[in-house]
Amino acid sequence: LNVGIERYLPHSFIFVVVLTVVAYLLALGLTPTDPFDIVLEWYGQFWAFLQFAMQMTLIIVTGYGIATSPIVRRGLLRLAEVPSTPARAYLSVVLVGAGLAYINWGIGFVTAAFYAIALGALRDDLDYGYLVATAYIGIWPGVAGSLSITAPLLVNTPGHFLEDQIGLIPLTETIWSPLHLSLVIGSLIYATVDLFDASARRNDRNDRRRRTGGTPAPIRRIGRESERDLRTAEQ
Repeated sequence: LNVGIERYLPHSFIFVVVLTVVAYLLALGLTPTDPFDIVLEWYGQFWAFLQFAMQMTLIIVTGYGIATSPIVRRGLLRLAEVPSTPARAYLSVVLVGAGLAYINWGIGFVTAAFYAIALGALRDDLDYGYLVATAYIGIWPGVAGSLSITAPLLVNTPGHFLEDQIGLIPLTETIWSPLHLSLVIGSLIYATVDLFDASARRNDRNDRRRRTGGTPAPIRRIGRESERDLRTAEQ
């Protein structure tokens, strides 16, 4: 599957070009704007996004810097020694990713991945591909309700660009609203239940293969280079 995706999925820049053309044609057909004025507006708004793009870049870069700092990596390695069973190890990835992403989505994105790598490096009974999947599953409930998510903070900031139209929207009506919190908690519960269900189904398939004389699905291990890096961080 991975080989097929790498071979046939277009580069992300292709999507950017296609969507730009689609947006231009829609603006041309649905608005009275002059064709050249559309180009000028696109050009002006492109550079206006530099501030926002830099903010997003800094969130990811600082998150990476924190996640890869020696003290955090040693902490992740110690935390990876706590789960006593594979199921608890997978669950810990979800909880770590969701918890950190709730505080800061950039830190959650990067740290969840490094924690999954730490577990894969320390244990031989965990499937590395499944660890990566649980890391991405876990961060999304946290990201959805994150205290650092952009839109709710923006519309709660005096002087934001839509203040004349919508005013200031308090956080109690966005990320701290009962409806939003219930959705975040519900998605976390769903991710946890789905995780255990997938793990149970995998174990059932392997048990059936053993009973029928087949070979259980192999456990995919982490790369040796990543494991050496984590061992170095532990020291």
